[in-house]
Amino acid sequence: MRPLIPLEPEIQQQAWQQAVQQAGGKVPSGRIVKDVVQRIMERTRVPNTYVLADANLLPNYVMQGQYQVLFLAESEKQLLEQIQQVPVNEYKAQRRRLALSEAPRQQKHCLHHDPVSAIQSLVHQHQEILSVLESQALSSQLDS
Repeated sequence: MRPLIPLEPEIQQQAWQQAVQQAGGKVPSGRIVKDVVQRIMERTRVPNTYVLADANLLPNYVMQGQYQVLFLAESEKQLLEQIQQVPVNEYKAQRRRLALSEAPRQQKHCLHHDPVSAIQSLVHQHQEILSVLESQALSSQLDS
């Protein structure tokens, strides 16, 4: 069940057993499992563990050439202080790279879910590219 995912495997088993107990020996509802997991997480209160890692080290989580910025903080104040230390220009550059790498996937998603709008968008992009190319060709003809 999804609420168990953040827990370590051995803790997941304990949480499931507690949830079954609360459900009177039957299969517990999602709500019961969620409550048990929440109590366990509050009790253990694991800090947000975050590190700066190169995407090549995390191939299953991040696309190549991108970074995942994570922090180690035990309070929101500490987390905010660490976030404020991230260089804005570097952050913006990474966001641009992410947007560029996500564009094909988003285009496929849009094409699947709203084909008319997706095709109209592609036609519009094509027209913009043609107009840029035509203006470049015209200016090169004027220069010669």
